[in-house]
Amino acid sequence: MVMTVENQIYAFLVTVYGGLIIGFVYNIYKVLRNILKVKKFLSDIGDILFWTVSTIIIIYFLYLSNYIEIRFYVFLGFMTGILIYNYLFSEFVTKLLLKLYNILVKFIKILLYPLLYILVMFKKQFGFLNNNILRLKIYINNEIVKFKIFRRKK
Repeated sequence: MVMTVENQIYAFLVTVYGGLIIGFVYNIYKVLRNILKVKKFLSDIGDILFWTVSTIIIIYFLYLSNYIEIRFYVFLGFMTGILIYNYLFSEFVTKLLLKLYNILVKFIKILLYPLLYILVMFKKQFGFLNNNILRLKIYINNEIVKFKIFRRKK
């Protein structure tokens, strides 16, 4: 198929955009892997999942740009998009994702306080829960979150 220069520029810009998307997906994967601190086996599974998603993104943007016709400028476009993302946006997006994670963790902690209070009230009223509820520890981000409100006074 004969492609005009305009079509080639369009295909290049679409693949640059695809490279930006792949960079963003990798950034999300990197942040999740650091937050969850996964083992080697799960990291390998995550890598396979990332490359599967990236392949789907590449095929989709290749289809949009030039009906999956592989040319040198296509590879150049994806690489340019990934490099632009890494140098311009990666640090900001990483900080933003970590901040969103911390807000989510605080929100979950706030939601757990009433639930734990209700459990303690059921224990006092009905006595069917064991004493471990008063020493409940919750692990969030490898830190022990202790609920001081529910400790017994000695």
